[in-house]
Amino acid sequence: MSDKQIAARLRLSVHTVGTHVRSSFSKLNVTNRVGLARKIIYKARAGVAQDAGSGAGAGVGVGSGVVVG
Repeated sequence: MSDKQIAARLRLSVHTVGTHVRSSFSKLNVTNRVGLARKIIYKARAGVAQDAGSGAGAGVGVGSGVVVG
């Protein structure tokens, strides 16, 4: 999804969405949305694997509301 589409769906400004996306790129050390999606999926799977043995619940799911497109 584009920043404009995300902004409309979440009722935020395009500038706010862009700021959060760029911040996510920086925090996760990626340079594009594909890299961001891959990193989120990787971290979600790792979190689920860690939580599965502890009985702490499902952990972070891929469908946890994060919109990357």
